[in-house]
Amino acid sequence: MRFHYGTTIRGLERSAGRITAVQTGNGALQADNFVAALASYTPLVLGSVGIDVPIYPVKGVTITVPGDAWPGRPQLPIADDARIFGLVPLGDRLRVSGSAEVARFDTTPSPARCRAIVNNVISVFPEFARCMEAAAPKYWAGVRPVTPTGTPILDRSPIANLFIAAGHGHLGWTMGCGSGQLVAAMVTGQGTAIDMSGFGLADH
Repeated sequence: MRFHYGTTIRGLERSAGRITAVQTGNGALQADNFVAALASYTPLVLGSVGIDVPIYPVKGVTITVPGDAWPGRPQLPIADDARIFGLVPLGDRLRVSGSAEVARFDTTPSPARCRAIVNNVISVFPEFARCMEAAAPKYWAGVRPVTPTGTPILDRSPIANLFIAAGHGHLGWTMGCGSGQLVAAMVTGQGTAIDMSGFGLADH
């Protein structure tokens, strides 16, 4: 297995009903089979070969602060569904995440949304305010690949040797290993360990 880091995908080459290569900034990469696992950018690449996938970028933000100012801080991740935030310990730091903004591929953190998330956290954990005061918070935003049903697309595409593994929303890392195993089984022609109805293109 070879990883090509820092490589930009330009598009897909198609011939006789199959994908023959991926065009990149470093030249063409050829293979027998291809898997489109490009998160929110999957539709942009697949659209170049006429495949429409219902995956939309939805922006979320995170705020990372030093945790030492809060000696009794949580040691395990917390998800508050009512106030819509996640609080995750990362070594000596704390990271808060939340928000869902439809803004295409803009990854600029919204100050108002960041403040709203922080206020929600403080309403549950007042001590978190100490962390915000200890040092300048680091704000970040990224786009989640979201489908209309919230279910990822794990399927063979209309092109015989092209497969799709995308649309996991904010659970990409959580579902990554299982999704990879399922799509690998599809590529090699093996049966999948679970019923895959509901994960195909037509189901979205």
